[in-house]
Amino acid sequence: MTGRLLLPVLLAVLLAVLLQASPADAKTRRGLTGTVVYATWTQDPTTTLTVHWIDDDPGDPADRGGGRSPTLTVRGIDGTEGADAGVSVTAATMLPIPGTSRFVHRAEATGLAPGAAYAVRVPGDPRPRRFRTVDADPATPTRFVLTSDVYRRRDPLLAMHAHLAARDPAFVILAGDIAYANGDVENADRWLDFLWAWDDRVVTAEGFSVPMIALIGNHEVDGGYLHEIDRDRYPDPADASPFFRRLFAFPGERSYGVLDFGDDLSLVALDSGHQAAIAGEQTRWLEETLAARQHRTHLFTAWHVPAYPSARRLASSMPRRLRRHFVPLLDRYGVDASFEGHDHAYKRTQPIRHGKIDPLGTVYVGDGGYADLAERVPAEPGRGGWFSDARWYLANSKQTDHFEVVTLTGPDRRFEAVGADGEVFDAWESHGNEPKAVVETPVTPVPARAEFWLLLIGVPAAVGAGAWWTRLTRSRRRAAAAAA
Repeated sequence: MTGRLLLPVLLAVLLAVLLQASPADAKTRRGLTGTVVYATWTQDPTTTLTVHWIDDDPGDPADRGGGRSPTLTVRGIDGTEGADAGVSVTAATMLPIPGTSRFVHRAEATGLAPGAAYAVRVPGDPRPRRFRTVDADPATPTRFVLTSDVYRRRDPLLAMHAHLAARDPAFVILAGDIAYANGDVENADRWLDFLWAWDDRVVTAEGFSVPMIALIGNHEVDGGYLHEIDRDRYPDPADASPFFRRLFAFPGERSYGVLDFGDDLSLVALDSGHQAAIAGEQTRWLEETLAARQHRTHLFTAWHVPAYPSARRLASSMPRRLRRHFVPLLDRYGVDASFEGHDHAYKRTQPIRHGKIDPLGTVYVGDGGYADLAERVPAEPGRGGWFSDARWYLANSKQTDHFEVVTLTGPDRRFEAVGADGEVFDAWESHGNEPKAVVETPVTPVPARAEFWLLLIGVPAAVGAGAWWTRLTRSRRRAAAAAA
């Protein structure tokens, strides 16, 4: 290439690199400076709040593995009678965030009033955040959001955050694969950027920050699953997920736990084989936990890998393990709905009990894909033929980024699926322990059955191939006879 042509080419390449790299660099550096604040719970969300904040303050430098730091202040702001009476705040703890120079602090406020608003101020940050406790009155609607497989791409993430905040949820369940850091300290900036975006964008129209309930998924773990963790590198499997336990107080040292919202609602958060085995201790704990809560008005479970997948194979090993160990307990104790992720497509199942469609069964909802640009095509509802991928258990499915909005009012439950455009594209309801609706699905999926196409194309092709082979062998015999 001549010098006259080389210079413009080099300039064009440099410009392209700058145009592509600069915005990404600016975006991924969010959360690397300043203070980031977010909240979850470890106890009853109607009377407590666990606040996390990230900054550059190491707290007590004598103990970087769990040192103390100045704690937060909490003040009632909406005039709720007695909102400030009896409020106490624990001393804050601090942990370093691997791969960064930043620290995450944590403190819990207890003795809060149900359904009340509070201004929360963390040390070193003049801007208070506004949080609400969950209302304990069953007659007052409680609205929350379910999603998973969250931060794949940043622009769709911010767009979906706007749609989510507009729904004014009391909290959000993140059913695994949150920041796609893969347990790698080199990807710490993905967590910081995700948490910055949550603090900055998941704020309701009235200015309330929305707490999150985080579950573990395969992209929180180096290796993805407990049986695939490199034990030479990680003698303690917990070290394969260096961020999850540090950044989220719930579910705690175990990777599964339960939250009881007053006397009405329970959410059981489980680990679908990432840091804890499905069978054994976790299954025993699940049975005890569900048995103690089977008479609650609303009983939900949540985990990452789906027992009834929308896109991946039903016969895959992890779904089979979940159906063998977890699902029978959901059947036994009458779980109303189970929230899942991992497949990056929307799905809602029929009510399922004992491996069959049953109006008294559990509905499995979700399958993830929040900021994913709808990469996967789910199977269709219905009963297909020999080669069809239609799934008998699906009531609805769709290829779209989405989240689900759940509204509880007394014994009533309303579920709405919201797509990438912010509009509802699927909705269903259930009431207390009454039978759930079963959706009529086609026996043959919308595209013609695979075996029809096999016959239409395969039979003529086989006949043609047979005729060609007959002509070929006949010509060869004739040639051999002539040569003899």
